[in-house]
Amino acid sequence: MGYRDLEEQREQSLRASAARRLMWFVAVYLAISFVFFLLYLRERLKEPPVPSGVVAVSFGLSRSPAIRSVLIPLNRPSTSSPEGTVAVELSKDPQSSTSNAQFPANQITVAGNQLASDSVLLSIAVDPWSPEPVPAGRYEGQLVLSGPGNNPPVPLLIILQNRDGWLAWLAASLLMGGALLGLAVKWVTERLTPLAPFSRRLTQLRRAIGWRLEGRNVPLSLRLQIEDLADRIARGDSKGADDLFQQLEPLRERAATVSSQLNAIFDQLDEQLIALKAAGLDVTDFARVDAVLNEEYRKLLDVQAMKWQADNAPIFPAIQNLRGEVVVASQVVAAFLRNPRETKMSQALDALQRGQYSEADRLYTESRGVADREPQSPDNKRRKANRHVPDAFRLNRYAQPSTQWWFKHARVIAAIASAIVVTLVGLKSQYLDDQAFSGALTSWMTLGLWGLAVELSGVSILDVLSRLSPTSTVAVSPNSVVRPSPSDPS
Repeated sequence: MGYRDLEEQREQSLRASAARRLMWFVAVYLAISFVFFLLYLRERLKEPPVPSGVVAVSFGLSRSPAIRSVLIPLNRPSTSSPEGTVAVELSKDPQSSTSNAQFPANQITVAGNQLASDSVLLSIAVDPWSPEPVPAGRYEGQLVLSGPGNNPPVPLLIILQNRDGWLAWLAASLLMGGALLGLAVKWVTERLTPLAPFSRRLTQLRRAIGWRLEGRNVPLSLRLQIEDLADRIARGDSKGADDLFQQLEPLRERAATVSSQLNAIFDQLDEQLIALKAAGLDVTDFARVDAVLNEEYRKLLDVQAMKWQADNAPIFPAIQNLRGEVVVASQVVAAFLRNPRETKMSQALDALQRGQYSEADRLYTESRGVADREPQSPDNKRRKANRHVPDAFRLNRYAQPSTQWWFKHARVIAAIASAIVVTLVGLKSQYLDDQAFSGALTSWMTLGLWGLAVELSGVSILDVLSRLSPTSTVAVSPNSVVRPSPSDPS
């Protein structure tokens, strides 16, 4: 099997592996998001119920000011006392049941309105955000009723659900998903869609000329032109790409003829390389055959550098001559690998190293009467057992200058970095520092859509980071809470 078939298998494997990596990424992301969602539900189910007789103000994930009203019965009604004589006040700062944190009393406003002689309407306004953000927790306090009668304190419970932990990871995953989706949509609409016709045109041109081995099987000038064409398409230079297409497309039939002939030579070299690696020669004999293959490859490179555009271009007779030399080299190498100690074949191999193909052909013809294989001597057995050849003698005919992976995937790295920055900024500004985030479905959807919108809007990272500045956060002052008056029960 020639290198062409191996290359096709490699390209198919790369495409399949890329699709598998994308599917794995999507599956892992969905699985992680689902796990965070289940943990979020578990946190919601773990919340203890509110005891009876307790005035509870539950905020959930929201930190917006809230007002609650509750009717409290009086133990000893006084019919002789006028309405409004019952006063309500907070005994002290509510204390967290799990830590030493306290809810500042100045952020709680309590008012009582005695509607009847046996009941009082309590109105409680609570602001957990301003002027001091209160940590999450369950805060317990007491409301003291002063006035006629002996009324016990009324328990007060303020519940602030924790935004940290798994909920923060769930918010980050939604922001990251939205940012990545925004990058994908932006990439498709701005990069792929306008360049799709040129990409298909380039693929058709490569297929027509028999593009293989990353272009190393076509003439050098043609490979440089096609690489320049691919670079123009990547840069979005549609005018330059169209001009280059106009130059190359009329020549694709002649280019296909040249590349098919060069492919045949490459296949012969590959057969020699496969046979050499499987022969198990010692280091010296391996280096001799290696030198022959490298000489053939250098001649092939010289042929590829010739002019090919015209019908009478010098590349065509040069290819025919090289094919004959490669056939002679293949015969000599095959015979030498079968019997490395045969004198004629050793001399023919030396002639190939000197570039004397006619002499090598003559020696090969004279040696055809010699047995192909020698008896199994101890030296021969040792030589065949020594199949591991030092890397210094291995062929590097297809070696290319390597590029560091961070330069090769610079755009992918930049996209991931942008998504991470958007995720962190959104986590702080749209989740942790967002007073109105309530944990409802619309709030969670807003996170993903925010990341999507930021990436689609095309703002720079500096613009995103500017959202972290203190001036960009809208603070709610204590005066923004509507305090109920004693005369207004609503």
